[in-house]
Amino acid sequence: MPLASLYGALVGLSVLGTELIKAFIIPKIRAIGERIEPYLDGTGQAINADRIAASHIKQLTIVSSRLATLMTIVKNSGTLLVRHFMVP
Repeated sequence: MPLASLYGALVGLSVLGTELIKAFIIPKIRAIGERIEPYLDGTGQAINADRIAASHIKQLTIVSSRLATLMTIVKNSGTLLVRHFMVP
């Protein structure tokens, strides 16, 4: 699968919510990292589009995993944390 297609798939799953992030993205983070690493460290002969896609994939996986973790914390904290961040 081309890196641009992988990025599109990850964006689609991320938009659908934290449960899908936890179910489909987080278990594959190691494999995704291994796939994009050669494009990020400059060892491979990658075209610029692949380098850009790899960079976007890296950022998306970081943000998605942090969002899933934060939402789990909020869910486990009950309404106290939600009330704290609500605008009066």
